[in-house]
Amino acid sequence: MKNLIKVAIASALSCLALGAEERYGFLNVVNLVPSKHSIDIRLADKQLVPAGLKPSTETGWFMIATGAVEIKIQHTEYKKRKTKLTITEGESQVIIIALELADSQESGPAPQTPNLRITSLPAYASKGHGIKAVSMIQSSNHFQFSNHKMELEYLKATEISDWTGREFEIKHQGKKIGSVNRSREHASHYLLLGTDHQGKYLSLLVNADVQKIPSWMEN
Repeated sequence: MKNLIKVAIASALSCLALGAEERYGFLNVVNLVPSKHSIDIRLADKQLVPAGLKPSTETGWFMIATGAVEIKIQHTEYKKRKTKLTITEGESQVIIIALELADSQESGPAPQTPNLRITSLPAYASKGHGIKAVSMIQSSNHFQFSNHKMELEYLKATEISDWTGREFEIKHQGKKIGSVNRSREHASHYLLLGTDHQGKYLSLLVNADVQKIPSWMEN
C-alpha cells in the first residue's frame, strides 16, 4: 500500500516525540541478515520492535522527529554496532541492516565472521511499477531477475527495467536464491539482496515510496 506509515509500533512511539511543533522524517528498517535470530534495534535508546526484528522482515514506514538520532543494533552472532542517523524534514529513508566483510577478510584463506553494517537508501518516486535492485554481496554480483541478466555494483541501486509488478525468480551465479512471490501494485520498490558470506542468502522486496505526513496531522 502506498504511503503506509506505521505509527502503531508501541515501543517506537515513545521515541517519535509526536507534537504540533515537531518536524518529521520517515524510516523503514529492514533486517537482511540470514540467521535464525532476530536483531534488537534501538533508536535513542528505545527498543524499536519489542521481540526484535526477524530476518527478511521490515518495520514498515514510521515517523521520527528531525535531527540526529543514534541507532544501536545487537545480534547474538555478531559484534554490536551503532551509528548516527540524520533525520531531515520530509525525507524518507530505507535503513538496511546487513553483513559485510572487512577488506582484509575478503582475500583470507579461512572463513571469517562478517560485521553488521547499517546502510541508508533514499526513497524515490516512480511512475507505475518501479524497482531498483541493491546488492549487499561484496563478491561476484552476477544476477538474473526473471529474464533480466545484470551485473550489480556493491551497494548501488540499479533499475530493473520493464517490470510490470509480476512475481519472478532471483538467481545469483546461476543459483536460485529467492523470489518475489506475488504481484505488486503501482509503487516504488527496492529489491534488497544479502548474504552471510558462507552460502546463505536473503532477498526482500520493500516499498520505497516517498512518504507524506498524514492529513490529520497537518491541521
